[in-house]
Amino acid sequence: MLAEIAAGRAPAAGFDGILLDLGVSSPQLDDPQRGFSFRHDGPLDMRMDPASGPSAADWLAGVEADELADVLRRLRRGALRAAHRARHRARPGRAPAREHGAARRRGGRGRAPARA
Repeated sequence: MLAEIAAGRAPAAGFDGILLDLGVSSPQLDDPQRGFSFRHDGPLDMRMDPASGPSAADWLAGVEADELADVLRRLRRGALRAAHRARHRARPGRAPAREHGAARRRGGRGRAPARA
């Protein structure tokens, strides 16, 4: 869809980049009435558009345990993938900490590295 819109409006030379406004800002997240704030007590809403769909509190009140568990598993997988990518971007050329003996040093299960 974006390609179709851009094709109709693209200058002859093409685009150098595209700027998107994703619609979230610090004031929205900090306003306790929006339900996103970590600093202030407020309703558990968490909707970007308060007029659309149920609030987070309403959804949690009616969700079945299996569906909640599934949602939390999917969110966990996504968060773990993002953390893994961020770690490798921050430490280029380094092996993941779980390889070799690093897991054992942190108290996890892992093989100690061979001594030279």
